[in-house]
Parts: sequence; structure tokens; C-alpha cells
Amino acid sequence: MEPQYNLGAMYLRGDVVPKSQEKALQYLEEASAAGEGTASWQLGDIKLAERDYTAARRHMELSVDQGTYVALKELAPM
Repeated sequence: MEPQYNLGAMYLRGDVVPKSQEKALQYLEEASAAGEGTASWQLGDIKLAERDYTAARRHMELSVDQGTYVALKELAPM
């Protein structure tokens, strides 16, 4: 769902709300589970930065399945 994605992105950046990685991940996971491909891509990007390549790939593949094809660029080198 888009509202959960927006909240997650706001917590991730600290826009309007205090920055909180924990809350950001919670809202992004909810959005991803609801079919929001951009949230799945964002989770994959976070996991990629953390060098958790298995989780990153899982989230990127889910993102593509949900119609967010920008994740293909991230998947190519994996």
C-alpha cells in the first residue's frame, strides 16, 4: 500500500518524522507484503547496502514480480 510506503520512506529519511530505521523497515515490509513494488525495491536496496545479498536479491526479485522493473538493474550483477 502506498501510505505505508510513504511512511516508511519518511522514517528512512527523517522527513517530518524522526529518522528511524526500525520504523522505516516496519512500514516498508507492510507495503511490500501488500504488493507495493517500490517498497520491495527499497528494502532490497537497504539490504544491498548492508551487504545481505541473499535478502537483497529476494526483495529485488519480489519487486520485479510486483511490476517495479527498475530492480532489474540491481539484479543484473547479482
